[in-house]
Amino acid sequence: MWQVNEKKIDDCIINNFVKECQTRGFVCTYLDLKYKLCSCYADNLNEVVINYDSRVYKCTARKFNEANSCGFLREDGVIIWDYTKLMNRMKLQIPEQCINCDMLPVCSKRCSQSLLDDPKEFCVLKQGYSKVDYIIELLNNSIVSRKS
Repeated sequence: MWQVNEKKIDDCIINNFVKECQTRGFVCTYLDLKYKLCSCYADNLNEVVINYDSRVYKCTARKFNEANSCGFLREDGVIIWDYTKLMNRMKLQIPEQCINCDMLPVCSKRCSQSLLDDPKEFCVLKQGYSKVDYIIELLNNSIVSRKS
């Protein structure tokens, strides 16, 4: 659930729900903690979304309008990219503030779209969570992944 106001999320309720789901045999995790080369499908260069009007997009979580389009599909099937927009997304690196963070090895990183939207809001770690909380969550997610 990423389309919610995270300030209104009650972590205790979510954690209890996740544990109940896991107890009942469902694969369910909270805080996607595992190192990934890309945090989002849109961060992969070879991922595209082609709309009915032939516009090409990288992200499905934004409006399909001209401002968010990264190019268009020609009739012969070739994508004509807006290379400025595409490279702005693809060249995003780990924010400088993250380089010395102890949690970087397990960080799931922000998706490129959210970094483009708000480069100052870069941290995915929840305030109020300690390193121990994250390690326990990572372990729980690992256990659930092995069951599935």
